[in-house]
Amino acid sequence: MGNEHGKEIDHDDHDGEYAHFSRITRREVRFHVRASCTASVALTSADHVTDDLYEVHFGSDGNTRCIISRNGDEVASCDTPDILDGDEPRGFWIRWKPRHGRLLVGRDGERLPFMMHMEEPLLPISHYAIRVEAGGSGSWRFPDEDEFSTSSSSSSSDDEDEEMRAETKANSEPRFRNPARWKWARDGHVPGHGVVSGEGNEGIEYVGRAYHEGALCIGRIVHDHKTCYIPYYGEEVAVDTYQALVKTNERLEWVDASNGEVPRGALQGGHNSDGHPLFVARAEHDGNWCCGHLNPGLDSVYIPYGGEEHQHHQYQVLCATTINLR
Repeated sequence: MGNEHGKEIDHDDHDGEYAHFSRITRREVRFHVRASCTASVALTSADHVTDDLYEVHFGSDGNTRCIISRNGDEVASCDTPDILDGDEPRGFWIRWKPRHGRLLVGRDGERLPFMMHMEEPLLPISHYAIRVEAGGSGSWRFPDEDEFSTSSSSSSSDDEDEEMRAETKANSEPRFRNPARWKWARDGHVPGHGVVSGEGNEGIEYVGRAYHEGALCIGRIVHDHKTCYIPYYGEEVAVDTYQALVKTNERLEWVDASNGEVPRGALQGGHNSDGHPLFVARAEHDGNWCCGHLNPGLDSVYIPYGGEEHQHHQYQVLCATTINLR
């Protein structure tokens, strides 16, 4: 079948084989899918299944995970409970940055990905195809070019800075102009000018953040552990692909606060699963400063440490102190 952009595709199981191969005109595929079983997108270099390809699987393992694989081998994954629905279409995008070696997967309406694979060089990609789990069925819709062009995401550009400076979801306007930037990293690496959050038993730690189950959580990057730890519902979650906070020319300071107080100039770095803002903060725990996020609605800072999430009412918030208000 030819290019299916702008068309609804009712896709039966096809014995679990890929079908509806379409040529890609830009470095992104956007779609809505309605399925009660695993739905997959193949990214290939031809109009058929090739020996070397990427696959993105949505709703794997009983609709609990999403997976990126290369030639059948898992290279990235994310816990995503109930990400698909058999009655309601769910929107997603898959984007790739060949120059920077990144394959990104995100939800429609969200600029930040929830899953990413890093590899240099990326495999060549010129076509995509779809399938659902053997014995299942799904309905897919791919926007037409007009819908692409009016999307809130800019996909035709390979501009890394646009992605790095992407604003997190929030219910209010940011207070300041780019006092710091978030840059993608993995395996404990921190780009130059990373913001130090403290010094733990394993050495200097840095401010990081990662997407987890619909939330963008702030935590601490530990180089020797090759991970970024984030707090989430009582647990310390280890993430190997994350964003690190790096300084610009603005002055940043840790400002004392307590009981949900948000000091002037506080840096919003994330959001909870309901879209409410989270701020970059740290608290002293077992004699060390440990980075996490301030949730003003709960009057507390939450930090990841020792396999658990810990709550603190006395804390410091990272603030920009020398830049102009918008």
